[in-house]
Amino acid sequence: MSLSKKKTAQGDQDISTRYVDVQPHYHWGIALWALHTHIYTQYARSPRLAVLSPVHESGKSTVLNVLEALVWNYKRMSDPSVASIYRLASSHTLLIDEVDNMPITKNMRSALNDGDSRGASVTRAEKDGVKTYQIYGPVALSGIGRLPVTLMSRSVIINIYRSAKAMPKFGSGEHYFASKLHDWAKQVNLNQDPQMPTQCIGRKGDKWRSLIAIADSFDRGQKAREVALQFINEGYKPDIKEQVLRDTQKVFNLAKTNILTTDALYQKLLEDTEGEYEVDYVEEKITKRVIGNHLSDFRIRSRPHRYEGNAPQKCWFKEDFEEMWKRYK
Repeated sequence: MSLSKKKTAQGDQDISTRYVDVQPHYHWGIALWALHTHIYTQYARSPRLAVLSPVHESGKSTVLNVLEALVWNYKRMSDPSVASIYRLASSHTLLIDEVDNMPITKNMRSALNDGDSRGASVTRAEKDGVKTYQIYGPVALSGIGRLPVTLMSRSVIINIYRSAKAMPKFGSGEHYFASKLHDWAKQVNLNQDPQMPTQCIGRKGDKWRSLIAIADSFDRGQKAREVALQFINEGYKPDIKEQVLRDTQKVFNLAKTNILTTDALYQKLLEDTEGEYEVDYVEEKITKRVIGNHLSDFRIRSRPHRYEGNAPQKCWFKEDFEEMWKRYK
């Protein structure tokens, strides 16, 4: 069956717009992500879709209902076990609801994180011997609050709020596009390396490469690039180590100096963060050891420096940070 570009793209967006009250660029994100589930095996990365709200009854589950009509071979789940993720990830689009009510253990986080990469697998010893599970596959998650930062950084994030208007209820009678989109996926010839916005580097580029290629195939690439930048500019809370590194740049810039003692750097960071960093859902108290450990992972270490008339002190030198500041803008 032949399926026109116009009908494929427009049908995706129409369903989202009809039932979900979010900002316009989020409709684009939902539509492009749904399309990518049909072609994700062509790319090295499959971004997660995170549908998040500050409170209940904001429309998160409705977004998953809409996705059921659009994505490839969906499996709706609540509080899944890690074992079920292993067994289903490569053969379904996983739609995981109420993530805030499930424990995201180390193994669960690892499966959800690593599963965004082609070739990802886990090996487990089972009753009938050792078995390897392929876990590369598309995943959408919805919940209240935020996800662990490592998962947020892999996700196209839809921030949804309770609508001020009455939205129609998504019903079983809605026309389902998934089978037609699957036919589209068999026909489409996608660019494996589309031109990316300059801000789309590293993991940001990984998330948006397939989505922009899809938009290019509909001659809507320019709009998709604008949308990608809107998502990127909304930002996400970075990993604690990256946050410490960025905060040190602010401290040096405000202090207008090239050298800071450990005590001075520590005090300035305390003022900037009120003494805490958030690690996933847990607050980590800042200590001098915490700062030193996180910066040492970037090969940045304190060095002794003697101020005139004083004994040598442990100090941090701006020149030691500058290369990593460039890399982690």
